[in-house]
Amino acid sequence: MKTLTYTYYSLAALALAGVATAQTKIDLRTQAKAVDFSQADSTLPSKTGTSLPATCAPGQTFLKLNATPGRNWYVCTADNQWSQQAADTPVAGTANTNSVLASDGSAMVWKPLGGDVSGAPDAITVNGLLGRVLSPTAPALGQVLTWGGSSWGPQSPPLEALNSIFGRTGTVMAQNGDYLFGQIGGTISGSQLPPVGGDLSGAVVSATVSGLQTRPVSATAPTTGQVLTWTGARWAPQAVAGGVSTVFGRTGAITSQTRDYDFSQIGGTVASSQLPALGGDLSGAATAATVSGLQNRPLAATAPTTNQVLAWTGAQWAPQTVAGGVSSVFGRTGAITGQAGDYSADQVTNAVDMTKPTSYSAGARQGFVGSATSAGLRVAPSVLPSGAQTGDIVMDTNNSNQLKIYTGASWLTLTPVPANANYATSFTGQTVVTVLGTTHELGTANLIVGCYDNNSPANMIEPSTISINQSTFDVTVRFPAAQSGWCVINGYNGGTGTGGGGSGGAVTTVFGRSGDVVGSNGDYAFSQISGTVVNSQVAAGLDASKIGVGLVSNQTFSYLANVSSDIQAQIDSKAATNPTYNVSGDVTGALATTTVVGMQGRAVSTATPLDGQVLAWSAAANQWQPATGASGTGGTSGVGMAAQLGDFAVTTTSPTSLAIGAGCSLATPCNVRFGSRVYSFTSGASATLTGGAGTAYIYLTSNGVLTVGNTMSVTCTGSCVAVTGITSFPVDSIPLYSWAAAGGVWQTAGADLRGWISRSTLLAGIGIVTVEAGGQTTIAVDGAVVPTYLSNSVSLNFPLIAAGTCSVDLTFAMTGASVGDTIAPGWPSGLESGLIGNMRVSAPNQIAVRLCNMGQSIVPASAVFSATIIRGL
Repeated sequence: MKTLTYTYYSLAALALAGVATAQTKIDLRTQAKAVDFSQADSTLPSKTGTSLPATCAPGQTFLKLNATPGRNWYVCTADNQWSQQAADTPVAGTANTNSVLASDGSAMVWKPLGGDVSGAPDAITVNGLLGRVLSPTAPALGQVLTWGGSSWGPQSPPLEALNSIFGRTGTVMAQNGDYLFGQIGGTISGSQLPPVGGDLSGAVVSATVSGLQTRPVSATAPTTGQVLTWTGARWAPQAVAGGVSTVFGRTGAITSQTRDYDFSQIGGTVASSQLPALGGDLSGAATAATVSGLQNRPLAATAPTTNQVLAWTGAQWAPQTVAGGVSSVFGRTGAITGQAGDYSADQVTNAVDMTKPTSYSAGARQGFVGSATSAGLRVAPSVLPSGAQTGDIVMDTNNSNQLKIYTGASWLTLTPVPANANYATSFTGQTVVTVLGTTHELGTANLIVGCYDNNSPANMIEPSTISINQSTFDVTVRFPAAQSGWCVINGYNGGTGTGGGGSGGAVTTVFGRSGDVVGSNGDYAFSQISGTVVNSQVAAGLDASKIGVGLVSNQTFSYLANVSSDIQAQIDSKAATNPTYNVSGDVTGALATTTVVGMQGRAVSTATPLDGQVLAWSAAANQWQPATGASGTGGTSGVGMAAQLGDFAVTTTSPTSLAIGAGCSLATPCNVRFGSRVYSFTSGASATLTGGAGTAYIYLTSNGVLTVGNTMSVTCTGSCVAVTGITSFPVDSIPLYSWAAAGGVWQTAGADLRGWISRSTLLAGIGIVTVEAGGQTTIAVDGAVVPTYLSNSVSLNFPLIAAGTCSVDLTFAMTGASVGDTIAPGWPSGLESGLIGNMRVSAPNQIAVRLCNMGQSIVPASAVFSATIIRGL
C-alpha cells in the first residue's frame, strides 16, 4: 500500500516570510482502517509504468502504459506473479485475414488454413488428401479418383478392375441375397406381383377387403355412426343401440393399459392349463406342486420313517436315522426353549462379534481397569471414516492423533486445550510466514494472530492478510513488504481453572462483535493507550519529547483531531507587543494582528478599493493599487478572451444568424475534453435560420463535432454541422447553448449552458467496472464479483420406479453448463412421497436427473424440474 503524505499550513505560518513549512505524514497502512476517496478529485489505485515490477504481493495492480488499451491491466495473483486481466483472444489484424483462432496448448493464436485445404473459412478448397496433392483437373462423367504417382486425379476406371462378383470368382450364378430391395432401381409393375386372395380381392395395387378371418364382409355402404356387426352370415354395417362413449375413461384409439382391470373384476377360475409350469425346487402342476429340492439341492423321494431326520448324503437330502440321539437338552425334555444360563461365555466360540455395535440400556456402566503394564481401554489411531455415525470416536492420524467425536454434522476435537495456549514463531526478511497446524498444535481454527517487529518495546506489524485453513488449521500471514520480527498465535478459549490460564470465563464478544473480529476505527481511544510516544514512532519533522499535554481541537488542527499538544496554546500565549514575536517583510504587526503590506517585496497601496476594482500594478507609484479593469472583448468592462472564458460563446450577428465560437483561433484555441481525448477548435462557425420555430440545441458530440440540433430549417457553415430531429441534448454530449426561434427569426439571447470548470466523477460500485477509452467511459458488470446465473426448466416423465431402486437418468439441455458445476435443483412441488432426487452436469450443456424410490413402487406423474447454476469467481 502506498503511504499518502499530506502537508498542512496554518494561516500564521503562511504569513511568515522565510519560515519553513512543517509536514505531517499519515501512514494509512497503520493509522487508518477505512479510507474513503469518494470525494477525491483524482485517485490512482494502480502503479503505472512500461514494464512489470519484478516483485509483487497478491492484490497489487499495475497499469502498463505501453500495452494495448483493454489489455494493459495486470493483477498480482501470487507472490511475484502478474496476471493480465483481459480476454485471451489475440488481436486480429489485416495480416490475419482468413485465419482461424486456435490453441497452441498454452494460448490462443491466429493461424491460416493449411495442409490439405486453403482459402477463406467460408470458401475452403481441398488441395490434397492426407498430404498428397489433388489435381485441379475437372472430372468427366463416370471417372474415378486415381493415384497417378505424384497426385490424385480423375481417370476412367480400367476394364480389368473387376476381379470378383459378390465375393465369388469363376462362373458366377445368381444367389439369394445378391441384391437388397433398396439396391434395385425403378418401380415394380402390377404384372410382376402375384394375385391376392383370402380376405382380399383384386390386384395388389388396388386390393379390396372382402372378408375378415375368412368371414365375408358386406359391400353395403355404411352411414355415419354405424358399426360393423355380424349378422350370422356376414359382417355388415348397422346402427348401435345405446353405444359406449368412453372406455376406462378414455376416448379415441383405446389401447390396453396397466390396471384396466383388477383381479377382483375377472370372473371365473384360472384353469390349470393357464398357469405356468413350476420349476426350481418345485415340480408338477401349480395346483398339485411337489417340493423336489431345497436351495437347488435335490430332495430324495424316499418315504421317511418315525424319528428319522433329513440329512445331506453328499448328493441329496434324504431321510436318515440319527445314531444315539439326544434324550434331553440342558436336562430338560419336551419342547425346549432357550433359558438364561444355558451356556457360559467360555463355551461359546467367538462369543463377542467385534463387527457389531454393543449397546447398553440407560444407566448401564461398563468398567475397564488398567493393569500396571497396560491400559484398560484403547482406541486405535486411524483416518476419519467417511460413513461416520453420531457418537463415533476416532483418533485422527491425519491430525496428530487428536481424539475426535462425530456430532452428526462434523468432527469435534476432544484434545484438551493445554495450559499455555499461545504459540510464537520468529522470522527474518519474509513477506509470507506460514505455521502448520501440526506445528502450533492448538487444534482449532478459532485463532487470534498478532505480529510484532524486533524493536524494544515491540511495535505491532499490520499484515496484508491473515488466513487460517479450516481443516488443517494452517496459519498464513502475508506482509506488503519483507518484515522481520515474530508472530504470536493465540488459541485460548477462555476455560476455567488454572489449566486454562484464568477463571474469568470465556470472552464472548470483542468490541461488541463476535466471530472473526478484525480491527475497526474506534476500537481504542488515545486515552486508553498507555506509555509514551517516542520519536521513532512519529512522522519526520515531529519531536515526540516536545509534544506536551492537553487536547488540540479540530478548529486548531482540523486534520489532527484528538492529538495531545500545547503548540497552539504556546502560539496564542505570545504577547502581541513583544518585538521578538512580531513579523516583517510583506507582513507587519504581531502574530495575532498581522497585516499584509506587500507581495513579493512590492508594496501594496493602503487606498480603500471600490466595488468591481482589481489590484493592478502602478509603475508610476511603484506599488499594487486598486484600479478599474480595462474593457474586454465585446466592449464590456471586465475580462475578455482570457484563457477559456470565451470558448464557444454564441452571439447573434443578424436576426437569422448565430456566431458560434468567434473567438476560437490558432492563438486562442477552444478546447474540449472527453475523458482522456481533447478536441481543439481554431476557427468559429455560424448557424443560419431559414425558417420555422422551436429551439436549437448547440452542443459538442463525444467524437468532437460541433453540432446544432433542431427541428427547424437550419444550415451550418464553418466548423459545425446541423442535425434535424433533435429535441434535447444527447446524453453523450457537452451542452453549450440552447437558443429559441419564432417566425424564422432567432431570439435576441439564448441560454448559456457552458461549464468551463466542471467535472463528472464516475465511481464503480461493488460488482461494477468502468473502463475509459477514446473519450468514453464504459460501465459493465464485474464478472469477478457478480456471479453468472444459468437456469432452465423442463417437463420430465419418469417410468415406473420399483421400491428401493433408482430410475434411469433423464436429461435436458442447459447452454453453458460445464461438468463439475454446482447445481441448485428445483424439484416439483408435488413430488411423490418417498422419492428423492439428484441432479448433475453429465456432459457439457446437459443436466441429468435421477429419482430414487425409498417407498413403494410408483409411476411418478409428469412434472416440471428446474436447475440453476451460479457461476462465480
